[in-house]
Amino acid sequence: MVTFRYLSPDEGGVLSEAIRAAYGDTYDVRWVYDPDEVSARIAAGAYVSWVAESTEGELLCHEGMSLAAAGDAVGHSGQAVTMPAARGQHLFTRTKQHLMDWAAERGLAGMYSEATAAHPYSQRANLELGAHETGFLLGWSPVAPIIGVVLFLGAAFGPRMNPLVRALSEGRASPQQRLDFCNMVDERIALTQSEHQERLKYIKADCDRFDWFNSGTTEAKRLADHQDAMDQLSDQISNLFDLRRRFCP
Repeated sequence: MVTFRYLSPDEGGVLSEAIRAAYGDTYDVRWVYDPDEVSARIAAGAYVSWVAESTEGELLCHEGMSLAAAGDAVGHSGQAVTMPAARGQHLFTRTKQHLMDWAAERGLAGMYSEATAAHPYSQRANLELGAHETGFLLGWSPVAPIIGVVLFLGAAFGPRMNPLVRALSEGRASPQQRLDFCNMVDERIALTQSEHQERLKYIKADCDRFDWFNSGTTEAKRLADHQDAMDQLSDQISNLFDLRRRFCP
């Protein structure tokens, strides 16, 4: 059985050890080798690490996402590592899908990745997840001089929004496409605000004093989980309004 979760700030060493096991000392992003730096970025909300683990807690796969700052609307996905013993289980796509879902729930507009030309599997896997090839970087990696850059939107509305965001970003959207996009953003804003209000009512009604599902959690833990969900919804609402200001008149 495989479980998926994100790393906590005190687990920066998990990424550092995985990178060293897979790449030795050749990985071009140097801060990943410093567990304290990784932990600091996770704690600051500037980095998110998703992992796949065995039932014994053994690391099987890692996928990360960097943000320019906590609450940013677009993430840079990277640091993909599948341990040798775990290959052949499609864990790259499965782990990355969890990361995409996490990003979507928090209102991120998109995510981009860089897959070296020497890794056709990584390119195909990103495309299977809904990525779109956007260009090349020449001479970036000494081992594989061409890197394919892909961009995708990891949101529930993604299949409809992806082509509209691309058209808007490239300045070729028709008036109807812009209207469709803005309507979708408004719809999602309304739904997210409604969920935020309902959660707030739930908390104010002191409903967390009951363990409704017999989960064995304490009242404080249930309240903290609801508060965390509300904070995430607030971030999502903020990101959606950023999108609206950027693309909608």
